[in-house]
Amino acid sequence: MTRALMFIGGFLLLVVAAGLLYLSFADLSRYRPEIETVVSSAIGRDFRIAGDLKLKVLPNPSIVAEGVTLANADWGTPTPMVTIGSVSSDVALWSLLFGPIRIKSLELRDVAILLEQNAAGDANWVFGTDAPPDAAAETTTDTSGMGLPVTIELASIENVEVLLRRPELDDSRVLATLALRTDERGVVVANGSGSLNGLPFTVDGTIAREGEGKARVGIEASLAETTLRTDALVSAEQVEFEGSISPLNKLGELFAIGGLPAADLDVAGRLILGADRFELRDGSAKLLDMESRINVRVPSGADAPTELELSISAPNLQVLRAELPMLALSSTATARLSADAIELDPFEIKVGESDYSGSLRATLGDTMSVVLRGKSNLLDLTSFREPAAPADASAADAAAPAKDEPASKWVLGEEALPFERLATLSVDAELAVGEVRSRDARIQNVVLALKNDGGMLQLKTSFDVEQGGSAEGSLVLATQGGSADLNVDLNVRDLRLNVASGDIDDPSQIPPIGLAARIRSKGGSPRALASAANGHIVLTQGAGRIENAAVGLASGDILSQLFSALNPLAEEEKYSSWECTVVGLTITDGVGVLAPMLAQEKKLLIVGGGTVDLRSEKLDIEFNTKPRTGVGLTADMFVTPFVKIAGTLAEPGLSLNAGGTIMAGGAAVLTGGVSLLVRGLADRASAEGDACAKALKEAAALGASAAN
Repeated sequence: MTRALMFIGGFLLLVVAAGLLYLSFADLSRYRPEIETVVSSAIGRDFRIAGDLKLKVLPNPSIVAEGVTLANADWGTPTPMVTIGSVSSDVALWSLLFGPIRIKSLELRDVAILLEQNAAGDANWVFGTDAPPDAAAETTTDTSGMGLPVTIELASIENVEVLLRRPELDDSRVLATLALRTDERGVVVANGSGSLNGLPFTVDGTIAREGEGKARVGIEASLAETTLRTDALVSAEQVEFEGSISPLNKLGELFAIGGLPAADLDVAGRLILGADRFELRDGSAKLLDMESRINVRVPSGADAPTELELSISAPNLQVLRAELPMLALSSTATARLSADAIELDPFEIKVGESDYSGSLRATLGDTMSVVLRGKSNLLDLTSFREPAAPADASAADAAAPAKDEPASKWVLGEEALPFERLATLSVDAELAVGEVRSRDARIQNVVLALKNDGGMLQLKTSFDVEQGGSAEGSLVLATQGGSADLNVDLNVRDLRLNVASGDIDDPSQIPPIGLAARIRSKGGSPRALASAANGHIVLTQGAGRIENAAVGLASGDILSQLFSALNPLAEEEKYSSWECTVVGLTITDGVGVLAPMLAQEKKLLIVGGGTVDLRSEKLDIEFNTKPRTGVGLTADMFVTPFVKIAGTLAEPGLSLNAGGTIMAGGAAVLTGGVSLLVRGLADRASAEGDACAKALKEAAALGASAAN
């Protein structure tokens, strides 16, 4: 029996020895077709070795292959996904049996890799099909004792090109050369260099064992003038990391992002790599005095939402941009994100004394639903200054864009409005603000509500003003296919907003504004809605002070010119004392008639009338300015008492008539004169004891008819 066992053992040993000798000296390249077939079948892509193939087992397993290609995905470009000019590797024999695997040498030459995505989001680096969900859920791997699986004594990777191709984006190209070695301490040292889209970069790194099943990874890389440093402790279950980008503004310049500070961005955190989830815990980012913290949990289940907690704080907004005010910032948010839903509940942001908080829930898909709730005690805008004006006229001219010919002769376009989209969108939004504070006004009790259900859009708003007055309005848009019924109602009462009154101590000097509007229309485009409009608009202004220079700043160019033409005293006096302004507009089938139209100042009277044709967008509005009796002014002081606005909404023109001259587009041409309409209106208004009272009475009647 013993002899038989010895004979069998000796025979097996002889067979193994013969097999090893055969593998050591035989030419295995003749098995290339079989190898190509096995690999191609395993990964689902065509795999080829066009050049030499040499395999050895003794004294150490080694492989040499040339002309290796791996085909791209079927939907991708015809270029192979991977092309390798030559690859050779030498592995220590006994490390294959007892581990860890020790690669004595590895060489790669002339490597080209194409990473490609299509419009549907498919990626060519994803092979085969995903495992069934149940099988994936049941599959677990015990990695508690996992250490560094591979030790590389020497490696050289030369002339590597990686091309990233994505739809609607420019290609990204990386050219690199990398060398790896293991030093006498067992630390893997990597050194590389190359270019990213033409920008030079370098990479230096180390990988070292640190305790049971852990490795310390350190990387320092540079791209152009930006340096990236990171240090990570890696195990099978988690990665603890910290790193920095220095300076951040140089990285921003590479991606055309301006305004970033010239400071280091420091990041840290802990990645949890579980079989059922991926987590980022205690994540942080610091930039100067600004700090953010984040926790993210990404479950493995396709239907489970990603959970996120985020907080941001900064003692000064100027950390972000120098032109921002010196206000503290703090913000917190809890979010749940999935493929078909977004939930932000709660969220809160504070900037200085301003605050805003609320919740947001949105469902995505063919039909989208949004529910938003927000509230604020105070929104303080006083610290946000406007951009500085150019120092002189020449600078202003240089900064102003060249005036091109209008892209369209219409202000109200003919393009169909996307009303049909409202049928697939459900919105329920409510916002309440206790006070909105600006330099010129304090608006209080702001309420804004927006709802859309089945194509019925409703917008309601209301607010009060501390200096006096209130406003409320609504817009209802009932859509059907590509058309909609529009109803607009607005009522503003005695609203005192310091838009052009200058610095005043007494709010009663601000002229109160009244506005009543009731518009009804139907159509599928802005022009169609304007052409079918019917309704009334009544604008009134009570007694108060206006800073003449401020009118030009608060209005457009044509209105500034109009004010200067109507008020010949504007250049001589800093303020105008207006007693009333009354403008009534009655719209019938898209044609608006201005009546009454009167403005009375302490020293002068302006009357007007005319039409605004919303169908053709033509303007025909006339004004007449007369001195008031008993103020020391005479008619001959008004060089251009007659003023006319003509042209269209897209290209309005201002006509000044005292001697038959009209100004339009900077060129003077002759005109036949102005209608006698406004002359008679001015004469009648001057003859009345109180022109304001009569005009306000007419406006009240018009407003009453608008409410019915």
